[in-house]
Amino acid sequence: LCFASGAWKWSGFAPYNIHSERKMIPAVQALKQTAIKDSYVTAWGDDGAECATLAVMPSLLLYSELVFNGGTLPAIAEEKSLFLWGVTRERFKTLDNANRILYADCPFPGYYGTASKFMLYNDPLLGIYDYYVPDDAAEQFQKNASALESLDIKKFRYRYLAGTMRALCAVLEEKADLGLKIRKAYLAGEKETLRRIAAEKIPRIVKKIKTFYAAFRKQWNKENKTFGFEVQDIRIGGLIGRLYDVKERLFEYAKGKTDRIEELEQERLPVYPNTENKYFIFNEWNRMVTAGRMNLKY
Repeated sequence: LCFASGAWKWSGFAPYNIHSERKMIPAVQALKQTAIKDSYVTAWGDDGAECATLAVMPSLLLYSELVFNGGTLPAIAEEKSLFLWGVTRERFKTLDNANRILYADCPFPGYYGTASKFMLYNDPLLGIYDYYVPDDAAEQFQKNASALESLDIKKFRYRYLAGTMRALCAVLEEKADLGLKIRKAYLAGEKETLRRIAAEKIPRIVKKIKTFYAAFRKQWNKENKTFGFEVQDIRIGGLIGRLYDVKERLFEYAKGKTDRIEELEQERLPVYPNTENKYFIFNEWNRMVTAGRMNLKY
């Protein structure tokens, strides 16, 4: 028998070292009460492997310290992190920030979020996940981007990771609540607001996505072989293409060329009905971009 723990890197683009810590500490404490001698840490890449492998270094150091130091986390772990990577382990965990939105008040201690992914790909017109976007999403992402600046220092060995996460937060500051803003203006009959969103906000988002894409591509090629990035090209390219179409749809409506936008007339409902619980994990891209998936069996 052996035991496999997890360094959470399968929740979108950002790591979740904080959640790894919640799981690892009691797991190792329990492990030490058994006769099991072999254990290891997994770092899966569910649905695209967007998160950088090296972003979970704080979790690997944590596990090592727990295993070899009696099941507790000694202060020396912070010193080791500073020596190895140029920042303390606590500071390193700031990379989690792109996912640390909405769930700060989550009543379930075992929960981890995927905001960095589903708020990026959530369609602005369909609004499949609008129900889960908080009103202050822009402010939260702006705050998280600012916190990531603490890692933008030359002595941080993996400084490029912070750059990618900051670029992503900059996108989500504008993109996360885009659907909410569009639908609010549509229902209020504010065509001028919709025209401004099409003329100013959407092009600004696209520009930020391209900046993020460049950082993300650099990060991928630094850590991985090229295989798999075609998936990211398709997804991010598709997102940009969809935003161009949304822009044209808004222009057409604002100019009176069409009399309605049918998607915006649909009520925004939770993905999982009959519940008020907003703390779900969404990580499958093909479920984010459309409700019209086709399952083909041959």
